[in-house]
Amino acid sequence: MGPKVLHLLGSPTDQFSFQVSMMYTKSLASAGYADTMDHTNLYAVVHPDKTWSFPCNITQEDVEAGKTYELTAALAKVREMNPDLMVQHILCAKRPLYNAMFEILGIPFIGSSSEVSANIGDKGTTRDILLHAGLPVPNGEVVVKGDNSPHYSAGFPAVVKPCKMENSVGVEIVQNKEEMKKALVQAFGYGDTAVVDTFIPGREIRCGVIEIDGEVQALPCLEYKVATHNIRGYSDKLEGGEKNLKLASSTRTWFVDQEEETHLVETLQEVARRVHRVIQCKDFSQIDCRVSLSGEVYILEVNSFCSFGPLSLITKMADKQGISPGQLYAVMVNNVIKRSRKSQSGVLMKLC
Repeated sequence: MGPKVLHLLGSPTDQFSFQVSMMYTKSLASAGYADTMDHTNLYAVVHPDKTWSFPCNITQEDVEAGKTYELTAALAKVREMNPDLMVQHILCAKRPLYNAMFEILGIPFIGSSSEVSANIGDKGTTRDILLHAGLPVPNGEVVVKGDNSPHYSAGFPAVVKPCKMENSVGVEIVQNKEEMKKALVQAFGYGDTAVVDTFIPGREIRCGVIEIDGEVQALPCLEYKVATHNIRGYSDKLEGGEKNLKLASSTRTWFVDQEEETHLVETLQEVARRVHRVIQCKDFSQIDCRVSLSGEVYILEVNSFCSFGPLSLITKMADKQGISPGQLYAVMVNNVIKRSRKSQSGVLMKLC
């Protein structure tokens, strides 16, 4: 009998974030990985009105028709279900809070702790940590809502982005201070802080790392289709309405040829490993980087989300390295189980 896995999905913030989470969870649920056929899969759904439900399946109909619970009753039901681990599919800014809830419940989960997730979920905080660790980030500033005279002086064009949004929501490329002020007004509609970075003409490349048997392994690098003098916007990532959200059909990626660009790939992989350690990630992490026309690498953001379904880029990177999506997911589950057993063993030793 395999582990009992609770999949936590949805969003307490808005319908858009809810549907993005649904999309990625369905991708894993329908994958049918042979490596995890013995798992017992359970589902807990957090709705935009902050109630929870526990459907047997995650079709739209089942999710909408299920009985709902307020937080206290929902957490009691989670305890009653007694899962061996949780897989986190919530992507919105509240994600770290749910990691914290499960830490309090004593239920382990794949990925980084609530504290680390909170640091990653705030692009301003991430930027500060990386900067102080000597890792390469674009020149720029974190701007706070209410500051009528932003101190940004790093030059234009620049990129304005809300600190706590995903999928390029609210991100704008601006050419001067007037455009920057307008973009900041939009960005502050999503939170009280925003990052303004100097735009770097060049390429955009993702690199990921995974932990296997305690070793941090870098994966092949995946390049996005993006114009040299532009950025990837929301429409380059997602399309469709709330009920039929999907990855944008224009999305195109390819692997950077390691034989042709050995130095670049090795640099990106070393940066990815360092970021993983500096941020104190667990199990896996990914970085999106801008590579300048002269080949310099700049970290744009760190990502600690993965649904482990076919839609997730880290599964594609691992597959390129010879680790199938099913094997990768099984490794992540086993990581959690090993940590849990080690933790329980340590508690027993202390008690004795």
